[in-house]
Amino acid sequence: FPKGIYENVAYGLRVNGVKDLEFIAARVEESLKLAALWDEVKDRIDQAGLSLAGGQQQRLCIARALATRPKLLILDEPAGGMNDQETQELIGLISRMRARGLTILLIVIYPTFVWLTARTSKKWQVWEKQKNDPYDISGGRFSEVIGQMRVVKSFVTDPRELASFKGPYRGAL
Repeated sequence: FPKGIYENVAYGLRVNGVKDLEFIAARVEESLKLAALWDEVKDRIDQAGLSLAGGQQQRLCIARALATRPKLLILDEPAGGMNDQETQELIGLISRMRARGLTILLIVIYPTFVWLTARTSKKWQVWEKQKNDPYDISGGRFSEVIGQMRVVKSFVTDPRELASFKGPYRGAL
């Protein structure tokens, strides 16, 4: 979003008709704090959002969504392009959002991010696309789902691909 950090977060509020500048300022700060970004950007709040590092940009997008106080937050490959430290920060962020009662739908495709869902999710559901129709292949707690070979096969075509899987749940595979 080619705007300043502040305007990135305020955007959803403005689009929804909010005009009270004090309300917007308070909600922007609150959202940036929840997204664990406030301390990093508070002194440069008008700087372009695109000037932030990749993980910071991802948290800025989350802050923008949080400003409108959604009931459901859909995160599609939220750790894509992040390094290990940024991914750990994201896990903390997702845990804090869940603790506040926010329902989060995490969508992951790559096996290396499967452990992200394991660390942050209460329920795990696996779908596979077969001939353009979604096919529900398993559901439940991570520990119940991940060991099922049909689940593993939905992430990889050849089990040797799992050699690149570095997450803490590698042993379950």
